[in-house]
Amino acid sequence: MTRKKLYLDVSGVRIQSYLSRTTHLRGRRGASAALAEATRLEDQEIRRLFGASLNTEAGEADGVVNLVLDAPDSEEEADRLARDTAGRVFRHLRARLPAAEFQAVWAVDTSYLDAHRTTIGPRLREGDVLSDLPPVSELPYARICERCHLDPARDRVHLGDGERPYLCPDCMMRFAHRTREDARTAEYELQKRLGTPARPKELPELAALGGKDTDRNHVATVFVDGNAFGHFFEKLAHHGRRLSAESKARISRGLNQATRDALAEAAAAVRRPEEDGDMLCVIPYLVGGDDVLLSLPADRAWPFVRHYLRSFTERTKAVRAEADVPGLPPLSASAGLVFAHHKLPFHLVVEDAASCLAAAKRLVHGKKESVAFYDHTAGHPTHALCLADLEEHQSDLDALTALPESGRHALAAHLRHQAPHAAAATEAHLDRLGRRDVVEPFLADQAPIGLQQALDIARWWR
Repeated sequence: MTRKKLYLDVSGVRIQSYLSRTTHLRGRRGASAALAEATRLEDQEIRRLFGASLNTEAGEADGVVNLVLDAPDSEEEADRLARDTAGRVFRHLRARLPAAEFQAVWAVDTSYLDAHRTTIGPRLREGDVLSDLPPVSELPYARICERCHLDPARDRVHLGDGERPYLCPDCMMRFAHRTREDARTAEYELQKRLGTPARPKELPELAALGGKDTDRNHVATVFVDGNAFGHFFEKLAHHGRRLSAESKARISRGLNQATRDALAEAAAAVRRPEEDGDMLCVIPYLVGGDDVLLSLPADRAWPFVRHYLRSFTERTKAVRAEADVPGLPPLSASAGLVFAHHKLPFHLVVEDAASCLAAAKRLVHGKKESVAFYDHTAGHPTHALCLADLEEHQSDLDALTALPESGRHALAAHLRHQAPHAAAATEAHLDRLGRRDVVEPFLADQAPIGLQQALDIARWWR
C-alpha cells in the first residue's frame, strides 16, 4: 500500500503587483532576484531550514516553495505539522521579501496531482488558505519611501550616481540586491541561453532598441498564461492506475520546461544582432509554471507573442503525447499585450496587461491561442483576437502596415468622424485614394478583424 504524504505549497500572492511596486527596472530586478533566491531551494536547504523535503512532483516556478513531508496518522496532527512548517517558510520569505504577501495550502494524499485535484485546487479556489501579510505601520509616517511611495522609509541609502534616497525595507532590499549567478532568475537564464551578456539598465534603454522608424520611447509588456491546464491535470490525476507518480511528475516538469523553451525561442526570433549587439532585448520579470510576465521594445511585441504562442502549443503537444492518456485536452496559451511609453507607471501597465489577458481568455474559453491588446498612447480600446485569425491575415496586415503612417492616421480619423455611416463613407474614401484593395479583407461584415482593429494593430505590427 502506498504511504500517504503531506504536500505543502507556500507561494507569493499577486506577485505581478509586488514586482511593480517600483517604477525602476533595477528595483524590479532586485525583487525578482530575491524571489528566485528565496524560493528556488535545494532539497538539502529545505531539510535544514524547514525539516521537510523538496516536492519533486511539482514543476519549478518563481515564487513557490513546494514541500513534502511524511503524513502523520491523524488529520489534526497533519494540520498542526503543516501550519508549523508553513510558519517557518513564511519567516524565511518575510526576511527576504518584506512587502510581499504569501499563502500556504496543504493536503494529504498518495501523489501531488491527486492532492492538488481533490484538496489543494479546491481550497485555493475557495480562498481556504493560511495567509501571511506584510506588517502595517502603527505610527504616522515620518518620511515616505522615495521609490515605491507606499511604505515608511527606514533609512537613507547610497545608490550611486549621487543618489541617496530614503527607502522602505522592501526597497532597500530591491536596490541593494545584486543578481548573482546562483540567483537563477528568469532573466539570467535567458541571457545564458541567448548568449547576451549585456542587458538594459532601465526601460528607456530597452525602448531605445526599437526600430529606426519608431520614436524609440515605447515598450510592450506581455502577460501570458496557459489554457486548459487545470482540466489537463485533473484528467491526468484520474488515471492513477495507468501512470505512476514519477510519470506524472515528469509530465509536470515537461510542461514547465515548455514555458521556458518557448520564451527562449521567441526571444531569439525577435533579436536583431546587428542592432542589439550583445544586449538582451526581452526582460522577463517572472516565469512561473505556465505564467510569464516580460517587457520588450514595442515594435517587437507582435512577432514575439505570435512566435511564443505557436511554440508553446507545439511543445505542450509533445508533452501531452508522451502522457499517452486518452481524453487529455489540448493545451495552449493566451496573452495580454500592452503598449505604453516607458515613463508610464509600471503598476498601471501590469493591471492593464492582466485585464487584457482576461479578455483574451474569455474570447476562446481556454480552448485555443488568443491575444488581447491595449495601446496606452493611442488610447485604443482593448481588442481580443484568436491567433489563428492573426496568422491567416498576416499578409493583409503586412500590406496595411506598408501604407504611409499619415495615410493610416487619416483613414482612422475618417472612420471615427463618419460614424455611424462609416462603412459607406470609408469605401468611397478608399475608392478616391485607389487603395481599396489593401483594406478590402477588413471590410466584410463577418471579417474576423475589422478595419478599425486592423489599423490599431498596424501601429506596432512589424
